Amino acid sequence: MSKYKAHGLVLIAAVLWGLTFPLNKIALNYLQPEHLGFLRYFFAAIIMLSYVKFSKRNMKVTKKQLGLILYTGALAFFGYAYFEVKSMSYLSSGVVSLFLGLIPVISITIEILLKRRQLKIRTVAVIVLAAVGVYLVIREEISLGGSIIGYIFILMAVSAWIIYLFKAVEIDADPFVIVAYQFAFAAVIHGGVFLTKINEPILVTPTLVAIIVYLVIFSTVIGYLFYYLAARILGAGIVTIYENLIFIVGFVSSALYFKSSITPVIWISFALILASISLSLTLDVQKH
Repeated sequence: MSKYKAHGLVLIAAVLWGLTFPLNKIALNYLQPEHLGFLRYFFAAIIMLSYVKFSKRNMKVTKKQLGLILYTGALAFFGYAYFEVKSMSYLSSGVVSLFLGLIPVISITIEILLKRRQLKIRTVAVIVLAAVGVYLVIREEISLGGSIIGYIFILMAVSAWIIYLFKAVEIDADPFVIVAYQFAFAAVIHGGVFLTKINEPILVTPTLVAIIVYLVIFSTVIGYLFYYLAARILGAGIVTIYENLIFIVGFVSSALYFKSSITPVIWISFALILASISLSLTLDVQKH
């Protein structure tokens, strides 16, 4: 796969994920976070396992690969997914999406430090533009208040995703098989948590069904697969820059749906983040 196609895949994934923030918030009107996580990954696992089985892909992995697959699956598809949605019980979907803007800045910095790469002016500019943009938005939103528990949950989600990203690219196996196994393991963990809320009602409506379908097919199966394929080509540092786009899409779509205002400071931050993304397209993290 060419790097141009990889950029296209991660761009699509970013937009698909950005739209999940208001949808997750709306879904919580009909069910608990524990219900949502289980339904999302249970059906996603069925789809992916069926695909790899009937497409006759090699589903065999070594013990070491399986260990990494289960570890990263638990981190991303339970840890990140659960704490992200859980935080929405205390914070707005817009604020939650904003905190995910921390991921690219932290990730690209960690990648440079771990691989002892020489900092170039262009790389520094990408980090600084993204950091300033994220800082402006978070400062603007936190000033409006919010539950400390919600902030703790979303920071736990951010930490889980960063660890996942750097460990997932180490797995040398069929990407489709990896994602299928990760979804399956996440579904098992979500199932255990689901049992703690088994007596809580689920209000089944056409709106909820439509949201679940979108989350399963577009956000989970297509989104994660595209993101993982792109990460293997571009590297962790570059693909995480696109996560700034996720929070822009998430914040704007949440603001439009819930009719909340977007201040001039936030528009300025968006411009800085888009500049960071544009500049990152000229980077080749493999040659730093």
